[in-house]
Amino acid sequence: MTIKTPATFKALIIPDTRASLLGSDSTYTQADPVVGTPTKMSGQTSLTLDASGSVDVSEDIVIQAASSGGRGGAGFLWKNKGDAKYRGHNGATLVQSWRALAYFDGTGSPVEATDPQAVTLENGVIVLAFERQTTLFREVVTRKYTPLTDTWGSVTIVYQTTSTGATLNPTLVVLPSGRLLCFHWVIASGIYNIRAHFSANSGTTWAVASRGVLNETIDSGTYAVGRLRAVFSGIGIALAAEVDLGKIWQYYSTDLGASFTKLSDVLASSYTHDLVNLNGSLGLLTIVTAGNGSPKLRIVGSITEPFANAEVIAIPGGDWGHTGATDQDLASWVDDDGALFVVGRLVQSTDQIIGLWSPAPYTEWSYLGESATTIGGVKTGLIIDTTTASVYPRYLSATYAGGRAMLFHSWSASGSAFDNSIAVAALGGWSTVPMGSVDDSLDADKTGGFTACYFPYDLPNTGAAWVVVGGGTAALVSGELALLSGGGSNTKYYKKNPAGAFANGMLFAASVAVTAGGINTTPRAGVQLRVADGASEIKLEIRMTTTGFLVYDKIALATFGAAVAVDTTGGVDLLVHMNDTTASVYYRIASSGEDLEYIAGPTGTITKKTVGAAANNQIFFGRIASSAVTSMTVTSIQYTTGLYTTTPAAVTADQRGRAFPSYVAGGISADQTGVAYTGDIHNIPIEYDYALTRALPLASPPSPRIGWRSTDETEALIAVLFSNTKTDVTELGGDLLGVHLEGINWSAGTVQGYNGSAWVDLATIDTTTGFSSLVYDRVGNIIRPANVGLAGVWSDANEWAGSHFKMIAGIGGACRKIKTNSSGEFVLSGGRKRVSFTLEGVTGSETTGGALSNGEIWPSRATILIPLAGVDYSAIRIKITASQGTAEGYYEIGQVVIGPVLMLADSYSWGRSVETQTGTTLQTSPDRIDRASVDAPARRIIEFGWVDGVDQTDVGDIVATGAATVGALPIAAHGETVHAIEGALRASDGPRRALVYLPNVTRITAGNVATIVRREATVLVRALSDVRRDTVVGEELTTELARLSSVVLEEIV
Repeated sequence: MTIKTPATFKALIIPDTRASLLGSDSTYTQADPVVGTPTKMSGQTSLTLDASGSVDVSEDIVIQAASSGGRGGAGFLWKNKGDAKYRGHNGATLVQSWRALAYFDGTGSPVEATDPQAVTLENGVIVLAFERQTTLFREVVTRKYTPLTDTWGSVTIVYQTTSTGATLNPTLVVLPSGRLLCFHWVIASGIYNIRAHFSANSGTTWAVASRGVLNETIDSGTYAVGRLRAVFSGIGIALAAEVDLGKIWQYYSTDLGASFTKLSDVLASSYTHDLVNLNGSLGLLTIVTAGNGSPKLRIVGSITEPFANAEVIAIPGGDWGHTGATDQDLASWVDDDGALFVVGRLVQSTDQIIGLWSPAPYTEWSYLGESATTIGGVKTGLIIDTTTASVYPRYLSATYAGGRAMLFHSWSASGSAFDNSIAVAALGGWSTVPMGSVDDSLDADKTGGFTACYFPYDLPNTGAAWVVVGGGTAALVSGELALLSGGGSNTKYYKKNPAGAFANGMLFAASVAVTAGGINTTPRAGVQLRVADGASEIKLEIRMTTTGFLVYDKIALATFGAAVAVDTTGGVDLLVHMNDTTASVYYRIASSGEDLEYIAGPTGTITKKTVGAAANNQIFFGRIASSAVTSMTVTSIQYTTGLYTTTPAAVTADQRGRAFPSYVAGGISADQTGVAYTGDIHNIPIEYDYALTRALPLASPPSPRIGWRSTDETEALIAVLFSNTKTDVTELGGDLLGVHLEGINWSAGTVQGYNGSAWVDLATIDTTTGFSSLVYDRVGNIIRPANVGLAGVWSDANEWAGSHFKMIAGIGGACRKIKTNSSGEFVLSGGRKRVSFTLEGVTGSETTGGALSNGEIWPSRATILIPLAGVDYSAIRIKITASQGTAEGYYEIGQVVIGPVLMLADSYSWGRSVETQTGTTLQTSPDRIDRASVDAPARRIIEFGWVDGVDQTDVGDIVATGAATVGALPIAAHGETVHAIEGALRASDGPRRALVYLPNVTRITAGNVATIVRREATVLVRALSDVRRDTVVGEELTTELARLSSVVLEEIV
């Protein structure tokens, strides 16, 4: 047998059809997630799910049918596919988190913030508008909240006036197009009007839409103005304005808010109101001060229908604004299935916030939760109760987002200068440890909540709500109660003795942070909880440090469970339940996000004292033991003792879920068709517009323009398995492996192989080899040579279109995509034609180049040929180096082809043809006016054949290797080419799979790999035509001279 390898050869890379993604050894992100079609995982019922939304999660969602949907019927729970914890749903009775958003004490600038109003956009983002006072201006400002990441953006100024005493009262409207409108009062020369602003980017920037939208202005000498509320419904925008101290004027607009026409005066003596879209109808909520001041609802079918003529629906809310009361509060929202919720303040009690809800047609109202507070003999839960009339929320506004309500508010606090501030309380939502119910119904409105709370509206001891102990330092700072060491060792804590029978136990929640110090042996920072009635007593102490906490049984004088390691410096949320001889502690990093995922802490039996038991319940929180170095902050304290204490617990199928239709998680909502039984399970898949599977070797049909895209420039690992298991090595189809990367925007990486026990590097990917260290000048968006450069390296016209040019000067530099290039060489002089590159996305901030510049071309394609030298591997992995500084800020691959290199040992006949087809359609009208449309990129059609025939006598007598490497095995044999081409087409299913055409490959030298990046030298193709083999002379199967007249390859673009 003769071995004869030519210096150069022609070849095809044939995809190895065994390829599959090896997920266990891959690490990557995928861009633009979308909701897939839900599938049933288990269950015998007819239920099918529909899912939709703008997705912001990376993991499938698993839905399980639950025994309760919170509305008297069945519902669902959910979890992340890789998670063991299902989420149940809490009703709006429960404040799941509290956060200050604008916290001002009247000094400095801004001075105050008031009148919040918020809306939810289609993608779940919340936009909040409020009125703000600075030392120079009265302002309307907005902030944006992304629930999925629990982040608030910075303040955006919508409007400013130097009239610091002006009344602005902003309100927001979301149009069907997604555009936002902001309306607010303005006054000029004693005349009130309403100004409109618009935002086309979700509140990031604002512009004036109309300087005055009212067709009839309002005389400030005759009328005073107040709260504005507006909503889009049906054919336009409805607007309700408080005018003349308690009178509501109704307006409508059919020109998207450019102008408003007054419709009617609704009623007098209502000092607060809200507008709500009720599935196409329009609702107005008011509080009438006559009588007991309970809320009222009017519903009309159109924005042009007067509320004054509508039936009044009485909502049994108690005294929200009795006769003579002008300090009233009310807010509302509509949830996923159209139920209307209303919350307000009991002004004749201790100003607690309570709520009610009703399904359509909004005539059957129920209170949210239960407590000892009754209205008309009916128990109601307390959403916020500070236990003192000196401190209470006011100026309420609510919006529904992420499966929960967000209640924005200011507050009144007699001892605090911070009462002209704004905060948000998240009401209800999903949790891995949902509250129990106050009865056996599991209905959402019977969710157990907290009957008393402390939020940093004021110091806890204001109005004698809590008793303060110790001489340490306490201050309100940035929306938190700060208990500081102050360099001294004084304690500073707060205590209370809430009523309640021992048998009912205690439910306690806190959001706290230890910013310095703390110790596990004494409560220098922490809480102490006691349930007692003189006959029995249980008592726990949570001792906190900056790195965790320890729960201590004060009766047993022993540690309860193991110490918990968690970073508390940024805040930790605690949830504690104590009853008789059992206790459970749950915790999580503090968050206001929509998914409350708790971790189970110490749980089990605690010691009960029956001799010498304390007489009452007790709560301590703060710096209970002295320390000169311990500081902590408190964001919220909530508790329940007595009859309405419920038990939180990890989720089971027999627990409260949500009824469909409903928001689920991660921007996804779902609805159902058919019925389900408890325990039925469905999967909502998360798919991607730029999924990795689009670029993998078996993508069918292959298309580099819709390949894979990452979300950033972190290191990516893409492993492809060719064997049954990772540890079972296999031959990769030949001794010369080809890895082709099409449509890439990066330059550096590694090709690795798994040898059965470890990943080993096979080749370094550097697509800039031969095209780096280019000294250049940038003139506008043109790059051209600034010195000798690459003399003798010719670039064809537009060869580098779609590739990138990296501009480097010293350290760092911009990368820009190449739009076009002229033909020529990268040289400045020497009598040779100079190449130039036209770049996309040039901003002018890029380096201009010059003598010290250093640029490089990043080709959009690369073929790496790797001699295997007889070594077998089970998998091949592509590792993309992190932080390469791409033009786009992410990595992409249009198509990957991995497989053996088919060397064409018998060179094809002279006369190869390459046809370029444009993707442009030209249409000529009868009057000979031409219209051209570019429908697709240009592509090449490559045709060659063996018209002179291939002698198949003694096939294999002369073989060829692809590399001069020790151990290299033959990869081709003379005489096999005709049959090899036929086999390749069968393996690739003709045009179904991608091949790589290599028209001129130089034999690889010992110890090296080959990297091919030129447009003419490596082409991603598909076999376009069938092939026909003709025997010219000779005996079949022995001495045939076979002709393969035409092989047609179509470039894949």
